[in-house]
Amino acid sequence: MKPLLKVEQYNKFKTHFSSESTGTAEDRFSIDFLKLHKRLPSLKEAIKKWNQRKADQKSKYLKTFSLENWLQLKENRKREHTFANCRGCAIRYAEIQAYFLVKSNMLKGKARLNPVFAAESEAQNLNRTPEVKPLQKDIKNTAKIIYSKIDTVFQRCYKTTFAEALSKVPELNLQHKTSTEHRS
Repeated sequence: MKPLLKVEQYNKFKTHFSSESTGTAEDRFSIDFLKLHKRLPSLKEAIKKWNQRKADQKSKYLKTFSLENWLQLKENRKREHTFANCRGCAIRYAEIQAYFLVKSNMLKGKARLNPVFAAESEAQNLNRTPEVKPLQKDIKNTAKIIYSKIDTVFQRCYKTTFAEALSKVPELNLQHKTSTEHRS
């Protein structure tokens, strides 16, 4: 199969993300021809150089953000998405987006806004600390601080507390009680 010409790639992109297919304003997915082809090679290169030991993550990423999945997406879900700074992807696919290796300084700042990426990054920093046996007070205090930092951002994004969300994950076996339940 011969590779598509740049103009054909651009037209194919516009066809799949035009206002007719997304039900959104044209500018949500608009990008000019030169900008698309300036950025496309670095994106292709990043995917090509994806760490071989993380092939399962690459596969999951490419499957999640495939054209087939986009075409099967319901119209109301398509309207949640934009070409740049997509809130729909940030909310629905935070874990999958965190798989993508970010090298650009501009994108690293945006990646830190992804809660999964930020948590993974901070967890890796904890592994680099020297061996110190923490006291229960230290463990509790650190957990409380981490929770308070995450909770405000989590509530803004997901409209529920982080504790309530964690309590809904059965594997964690956690219970969340409201202040009224605590009083009774």
